[in-house]
Amino acid sequence: MDPIYYFVIAVLIATSGISFVSRKALRNVSHHPESLQSIQTKLFIGVAVTEIIPIALVVVGFTTLEQSTINPITPLILVAVITVINGGHVFKEYLSLYGEADKVKKEKLRMLFMVCLPLLLAFPIVAAVATMSATGN
Repeated sequence: MDPIYYFVIAVLIATSGISFVSRKALRNVSHHPESLQSIQTKLFIGVAVTEIIPIALVVVGFTTLEQSTINPITPLILVAVITVINGGHVFKEYLSLYGEADKVKKEKLRMLFMVCLPLLLAFPIVAAVATMSATGN
């Protein structure tokens, strides 16, 4: 397997797990807005556990990256599709909860969503940069 695909697998695992944990956190905040801090703590713990295997895959990918010989277009498209699908699930959950919420809940949902977004995008950005650096573009 080409080393670039380690990054694609890392993105798949990371964004799927982070999407799941983020959606659960958003639902919890909509039901218990007063517990935002404890929900954020659980979110960060869930993200940390989710990222263990993807981090290992990224390390393996970077250590073998110079052996890559494939065209980067297909892996970049896969990373984009995976990110849009999993990010779309979080955004859809956010919009559905935001529409039903009062002013206090809306603010807390917005704050939590703004925390979840960069967590979700971190691995796709790393994968895109690594893929482009492997080809010298």
